[in-house]
Amino acid sequence: MTKILITGGTGAVGVQLTKLLKEQGHEVFCLSRDPQKSAIPAYKWDIKKKMIDPACLSGIDAIVHLAGAPVAGQRWTKAYKKEIYVSRVLSTRLLFQLLETQPHHVKTFVAASAVGIYGNKVLQKATENYATANDFLARVCKRWEEESLTINRLNIRTVIIRTGIVLNADSGFVSAIAKVAKLFIGAPLANGKMLTPWIHKDDICGIYIKAITDLAMNGIYNGVAPDICTNKEITSYICDALHRPMWPVSVPAFMMKLIFGEMGMVILANQNISCKKITEAGYHFKYKHAKEAIDALLR
Repeated sequence: MTKILITGGTGAVGVQLTKLLKEQGHEVFCLSRDPQKSAIPAYKWDIKKKMIDPACLSGIDAIVHLAGAPVAGQRWTKAYKKEIYVSRVLSTRLLFQLLETQPHHVKTFVAASAVGIYGNKVLQKATENYATANDFLARVCKRWEEESLTINRLNIRTVIIRTGIVLNADSGFVSAIAKVAKLFIGAPLANGKMLTPWIHKDDICGIYIKAITDLAMNGIYNGVAPDICTNKEITSYICDALHRPMWPVSVPAFMMKLIFGEMGMVILANQNISCKKITEAGYHFKYKHAKEAIDALLR
């Protein structure tokens, strides 16, 4: 049995990961701004106040760092951009400072990142060595990863997962499209040809679990499924699973930019991302194809 501390435990991935880890017999704790409301044993932290309860390290073998304000779903105002940055970069720095100054026997640190580090237009199959971009989200991801890699200097095995769009029925991409599809107005975005690097929630959790337990894993891995498909294809799979037609016309790109501003460029991203490294590390995907992943979520 491994004792694991999770940040971001109330998010869709954190909730599912906690469930799967407990089913496998691991003991799971989390960091929370309000520990009394947590469904699992929790310790208090406050990123903005740079406060964290040092008792959270007691007996912990591995830390999984998922904390971060949602990137999609609202306009990126100046204040919200700061929230995106602080919740990722400064939270990681806070963990480093804790691990550097407090006694512990943490051996593994697994951190989230995002394929947004490659930018919004990736036509060549991007491995983990692909050049990083310089837009806002890419810059955040770079600083986020830099902070995570400082933990490696403490002789703690560090693994970073650059996550694609997580398919989950209750929130995020699938949920948003499903809501409009149920109203018979499901439609692809822009020309619908944008490649969408997706991963089923069970597989991203599976990759995190492998990163925790497989001591051979080190460094950065893309967390995306093998079958990178287009926005139009994914939209059609969602409509089909709900027995709804897909509109033959798409939502114009200018409308997405008008509604969501700078964040709209992320929604319209065209990213061809490779999962070769994680596959070669021995991870076997439960859902390789988007249609089977979406059917499992919605049918």
